[in-house]
Amino acid sequence: MPSNPECFGRIFLAALAKNHSVIFVNVNYRRGVFVFLASEALSARSYPKTSGNYGLGDLVSALKWVSLNINHFGGHPRRVTVMGRGSGATLITALTAVPQAKGLFQQIWVTNGAGAFENKTVTKAVEENEEILKKLNCDKTDLQCLLDASAEDMVESAPYEWLDTTQSELPQKNDKEHSWIIVDRHLLPIHPIDYWKRHRMTNEIKMVF
Repeated sequence: MPSNPECFGRIFLAALAKNHSVIFVNVNYRRGVFVFLASEALSARSYPKTSGNYGLGDLVSALKWVSLNINHFGGHPRRVTVMGRGSGATLITALTAVPQAKGLFQQIWVTNGAGAFENKTVTKAVEENEEILKKLNCDKTDLQCLLDASAEDMVESAPYEWLDTTQSELPQKNDKEHSWIIVDRHLLPIHPIDYWKRHRMTNEIKMVF
């Protein structure tokens, strides 16, 4: 038996999927500062002029691949269920409000953390991330400085209190954790809660929480 719980979980899910004739696809995506760093320098080099939410983009790209290729593995592109736990669950919940992901999945199954993030703008995220830039000794408009930073320095630049090292299994009253996801008005135009309210009679995504 593997000593790594995450490895064991993947093996268990693969075996479970096989027993029920389900095609299981495990997706890797960037995390932490590599996923949601928003800055003036990064926004300036992009079109549209925004940054952050790279993790959501990773998931959209993976789902597009699944849509194009899953039939070669015995799956059906119109019967896709996306599953996630914790931070993965939050990302999947956000996906329900991402226009580029529309039609790429039909169900979601999420646990522990679904939708638990604030309605944060890019402007606010850029202001908060100035603390990261200071630790990296990067000016807020210096793109090359960010590109030259090592992976180790990037990881260590994130304030310790932003890490979810003490995240409880269930949301607690008055808890305030750092929110990485950004409502950027591009990839994620509005917060999922607002999206669900707006589309509550026409939302075709089946959800299990």
